[in-house]
Amino acid sequence: MNYNNEAYTEMIETIFQDLSIEQLSTSAKLMNIRKYTEIVVRRILKLPNEQSVMLGNIDIIQELKTRGYYTHHFFKANYDLLRSKGNANSHTQIRRENGQPGSNATDEVNEALNALMNLYSFMFYKFFKDYSFKNTQIIRAFSILPPIIRYNCLKLLHEDSPRDTLIIEKYILAMIKSFDNEFATNWIYQNQELLESIPLYDEQSLQVLSNISPFIASAFSSKTIFDKALELVSLPFPPLYKNLKEAKQLYLQNGILHEKTEECMEFNDLMEFVYIGRD
Repeated sequence: MNYNNEAYTEMIETIFQDLSIEQLSTSAKLMNIRKYTEIVVRRILKLPNEQSVMLGNIDIIQELKTRGYYTHHFFKANYDLLRSKGNANSHTQIRRENGQPGSNATDEVNEALNALMNLYSFMFYKFFKDYSFKNTQIIRAFSILPPIIRYNCLKLLHEDSPRDTLIIEKYILAMIKSFDNEFATNWIYQNQELLESIPLYDEQSLQVLSNISPFIASAFSSKTIFDKALELVSLPFPPLYKNLKEAKQLYLQNGILHEKTEECMEFNDLMEFVYIGRD
């Protein structure tokens, strides 16, 4: 039987319960994170339950390359970080003073948890590359994810499609909510030449406007995505949540799609996966 979320729900919930225990040693936390990363890989590759998964296994890495994961610099960097931290804390020769975390223990765990968030971002990036970033229902549900997951996903999508106006708009919103308006404003001015070269309205939209009012169409014809970007950073967009735990209730209320298309069902499965154990 190939991977399904239900089969691993209990294991994932236990992992995140253990990670929430303050007294748990750094080594134990990092080993739990490694175990969860193996489940992430199992989910990506849709592997059967009985098949062993080890992050350093050459066949696993080759399969990740074949599917376009390990060949991408963003995925590879975060995968290798998680693998190395798991390795360093699973051998008897690696010891910490008195068996307790070192002075940078919290940073080490947070670095691994951030790398996990980056794997999530890449999984959504791959989803949108396999389908598209156009389905309004999916984009609305995607917006329920914590800002930093969206930011990294949209950054990758923007690198691939730098003139896509919808990606740019959502990317700027994710910047504002992940960081702040100043961060987004700096990015806009650093990319001003590109943004000013992209019309805000395409020819078809301008023709529709022209049929209604040639004057309005003329006024809008000079608008660029740069103008829209400056509008966005002039507005307050306080983040409603920062992490998956805070976002879960909203996801359960508004983030589950009811269409039975392949695209929507795959998106639902991915969203369900990242929210397992986030209670």
